[in-house]
Amino acid sequence: MSNGNNEVQSLSENINEQVLRQVRPEDRVVLDVGCGYGSLGKVLKRQRYDRTVLGIENHGQVAAIARGVLDTVFELDIEKTLPPIALGSVDCIVFDNVLQLASDPLDILRRMKPLLRPGGRVVCCLPNVQHFSTIANVLSGDVQYQLQGAFDQSQKRFFGAANIQKLFLDAGFLPGFTDAIRTQMSEELAMAFMPLVEHLGLNPSAFIDKTTISHHICVASPIPEIATTSDAITFIVAVSNERQLENNLLASPILQNDRHEIVPVIGTSSAAEALYNGLSQSARKNKLVVVVHEDVYLPAGWDDRLISGIAEAERRFGPVGVAGVFGVTRSQFGSFERAGKIVDRGSLLTTGHQLPICATSLDEVVIAFPVQNGSIVGFDETLGFDMYGSEACLAAWEADQFAVVVDAPCFHNSQAGSDLGEDFQQSAFAFAAKRLDAFPYATTCIEFAGDGQVRTW
Repeated sequence: MSNGNNEVQSLSENINEQVLRQVRPEDRVVLDVGCGYGSLGKVLKRQRYDRTVLGIENHGQVAAIARGVLDTVFELDIEKTLPPIALGSVDCIVFDNVLQLASDPLDILRRMKPLLRPGGRVVCCLPNVQHFSTIANVLSGDVQYQLQGAFDQSQKRFFGAANIQKLFLDAGFLPGFTDAIRTQMSEELAMAFMPLVEHLGLNPSAFIDKTTISHHICVASPIPEIATTSDAITFIVAVSNERQLENNLLASPILQNDRHEIVPVIGTSSAAEALYNGLSQSARKNKLVVVVHEDVYLPAGWDDRLISGIAEAERRFGPVGVAGVFGVTRSQFGSFERAGKIVDRGSLLTTGHQLPICATSLDEVVIAFPVQNGSIVGFDETLGFDMYGSEACLAAWEADQFAVVVDAPCFHNSQAGSDLGEDFQQSAFAFAAKRLDAFPYATTCIEFAGDGQVRTW
């Protein structure tokens, strides 16, 4: 995909080193979407003599030049036509400053996903609309389109970090930021932003880090397809930040129709209170109740993955009392290990465990209760808004039910700090007082020794 302007040639001669570094030595077949004059592909072929580099370019004159460099160049509009490439034959698909030029980048990613081999990946570079220069221009009321960057004159889509992560999850990929192109921000401007950052409840250090990024480099791996289901879920969410709720949970694709029920609960002092108030307000009797944070984004197909994951866990283990997407399991040697898959803030957290797996603790970001197996277990008002995932696990095991981590990745888009604050410490103290007989014990962020001493891990 190319603008076809004279500027393109000069820009195409500049190799994106950050993208180049993400192509693995073992990637033998590489597809460069929007290959331009073939500059990136030329370097890739020099790195490995038997590497095949395919290109897609929609501008005829540019494509003709690229054919002299790459193995094959398809002259087509990727938004309308897929290249005639065998399914499951490509090791790496590169989108270097391309997806923001498309009207429907989600559709492109979904249609091109089957071209990847098992273990194949997408490497993507996208301009960051949250860059400090863009924020300054928007605040000044004078937004100028440019030849490149966040306001490229040919750009049709705009992406911040969270939008990139949501895009790839919806397309059926696990995204991880692996690099970034940065520019220096003056200390004076950074300090000037701070009152607004504080007002919005943002993490100052995370905000400064993101706003110095002009381009995000993302590497994404395909998630296996899942069979569709028809069961409905009741979602209960404690609401404290309307902006986060609207931008994340309520924006989730699976909640854009009437299949599921969502019950927002305002003004509660604990997750237990939110759960019981939500159940009393629920108009449905769904077999699955999910307590979820307001800053969680549930991508397309997430509901089917959760339902299928719980069903698979029950086939393997027995009745499930509680399930989550990230938690702690215990190895055959007795050690605690984190288990699951989740995109948490700017990081992809994924472990090598085969899922579903039995859990000793669950992260509270998503807690699911298959209510057909009995009453909801493990919520205690003294725990506030923390540690109830751990309490639910222990209570499930006591009720002869299983606690499990299932394969249903979602996005936790918390914009607050990751430090464990006073509220968490109070919850941990209440949990320790109640569950000392279960120690040693571990959650996803802290460990309790046998004597109740606590440390982060």
